[in-house]
Amino acid sequence: MTSLRSLRARLLIAGLLGTALVVAIAVLLMGRIHDDANGRSFDRRIEAELVQLIGMAEVDADGVLTLSREPGDDRYASPLSGRYWQIRDGNRLLRSRSLWDARLPDAPTPGDAGTLHWHDLPGPRGEPLRMASRHVRLPHARRAIDFSVAADRGELIEEARAFRWWVALVATALSLALLALAWTQMRFVLRPLRDLARSVAAVRRGDAARLPGDELPGEIAPLVQHLNDLLEQHERALAQARAATQDLAHALKTPLSVIAIEAEQADAERRAAMREQLARIGQILDRQLQGAVAADPRQRSDVARVCDALLAAMRKIHGHRGLRFDADIEGTPIFAGDQADLEEMIGNLLDNAGKWAHSQVRLRARSQAQQLLIEVIDDGPGLPNDQIAHVLARGTRLDERVPGSGFGLAIVRQMAEGYGGALQLQTAHPGLCARLSLPAG
Repeated sequence: MTSLRSLRARLLIAGLLGTALVVAIAVLLMGRIHDDANGRSFDRRIEAELVQLIGMAEVDADGVLTLSREPGDDRYASPLSGRYWQIRDGNRLLRSRSLWDARLPDAPTPGDAGTLHWHDLPGPRGEPLRMASRHVRLPHARRAIDFSVAADRGELIEEARAFRWWVALVATALSLALLALAWTQMRFVLRPLRDLARSVAAVRRGDAARLPGDELPGEIAPLVQHLNDLLEQHERALAQARAATQDLAHALKTPLSVIAIEAEQADAERRAAMREQLARIGQILDRQLQGAVAADPRQRSDVARVCDALLAAMRKIHGHRGLRFDADIEGTPIFAGDQADLEEMIGNLLDNAGKWAHSQVRLRARSQAQQLLIEVIDDGPGLPNDQIAHVLARGTRLDERVPGSGFGLAIVRQMAEGYGGALQLQTAHPGLCARLSLPAG
């Protein structure tokens, strides 16, 4: 059923069905017209030969019937040729040589003399005959004489069959030509829609901000205008949501930090209760912020520039410990998303690695199969495999002595998933490797 969603597939199927219908109707109608016209012409020829046969008949003074000459058609002289004539005068029978030792079947008793009667009868070889009969009273004749001329209708049937084949062939050829013309026309008509699809893909990739409205058909131009209005409205809503989210994050950052510090100074029972409440606050913020801020894959961010700035900042933050921050960036990878989001994700990973590293943090970035792969590796104690999933939960801290709220890795994971990416943690022996996969621009 998927192919029926294509306009071109629907056109092809409808065209083929229409072609079959047109061919069938053409064969039926044209065949019927041909049969009627050819049948009337056939009857006229038989009638003309019957009139000619009657004109050749003579009755002498003794009432004896003779023919002044026989019909000139050679088929009347060839045995069982399919062309026959016969004259019956009482018990006297004259017939064409083509009948050989057979005779034409007796026709139903005709009515008035001179009236032409038509009969469809089997011939000497069982062939279908078309026979014309007429009772004529000639001068000196004692009674009305029965004249009959018959011809094989098999030639009509063969002509009709051949004509129908030709009609079917011509109608099919014409229908296919019209279908090809319609297909070409459909491709020409659908070209603006294909161009519109490419423009939408360009906007989605971030290569364009708006859909082009120039040189579009009048039927599509209003649609493009409405889509551009929706894009503009989406950008305004996204900007407002991001601004509100940033304001909310800044407003909550200080209170949460104060609560975290107070929790460290409280007794064990109160510390556990406050951590539980912090985790609940984090979950509530997750749900609200995830609904308010959507990833914007139309933007493009230079990964190398973001990494250089973050590494410079990390060297200052963790410089008192003598940590080295090294980078290995292959080519010029581009992130298909907002630069602030990229800074937030890489910054959290670098800061987390700096807290646990003994002497070095390495950052690697490269593009591979439409994906941006970023790895942050430290030489710290690492994590057991059974604790990796646990550490990605918001608010989780495995070591109370290391400062922080435990929200960093969970934020990175959530933001990466918002872009259709993922965050994975693996033991690096020594240390921990945080592998971030994101869409590449």
